[in-house]
Amino acid sequence: MAAAEGDRDHIPPRNIFPTDVSGNLITVPTHKSCNNGLSIFDETFRAFILGGCYDNARAKELQQTVVKKSHTGPIGQRKRDYLLSKVRDEVFTDDGELIKGPLLLIEADNPSFMPQFERIIKGLYYHKLRSPLSPNISLKTSFKDISELNEIGFNPKWEEVEKDVFRYFLCTQHGDYTNGVVGLLFYEKLFCVGFFSEQE
Repeated sequence: MAAAEGDRDHIPPRNIFPTDVSGNLITVPTHKSCNNGLSIFDETFRAFILGGCYDNARAKELQQTVVKKSHTGPIGQRKRDYLLSKVRDEVFTDDGELIKGPLLLIEADNPSFMPQFERIIKGLYYHKLRSPLSPNISLKTSFKDISELNEIGFNPKWEEVEKDVFRYFLCTQHGDYTNGVVGLLFYEKLFCVGFFSEQE
């Protein structure tokens, strides 16, 4: 996160939230160029999140009202075709609409997906610790089943941003902010975990 007076970035992107939110969304300072560089992928990122969480009522509502409208017309159809090209399991909704399945073929270098998760983790790090994540710290992200936390007996302190939509945890070693773990849970379904550590 690079600070700039007057420029704020929503963490996570505002568009993954329903229109009726509590107003407790997180923003962090950013340079306009940095923000715009990733914001162009917000729409694709939203479709990915909602497609993976379609059995959640609030995710489904947003998918059916906002995302579905964005897939009309020639440009919208191209967006839809691109998303469907990433489908591992096709899913037909209860109204017959075809959406992408909960498991996508995510390339590590895909600018629509992985950098967005890194952007969110770095933003939450700044939000919690009031300092940016150092360039000398490596960050690795992966997707897990939320039940795995219970299996290993890990019980982090969750911070709820919007009920049933997004919550997270950020844990560091005592007095050491260069090593830790961040968990992101979207719509109580899609769980992303990030590990950060000082490069040797």
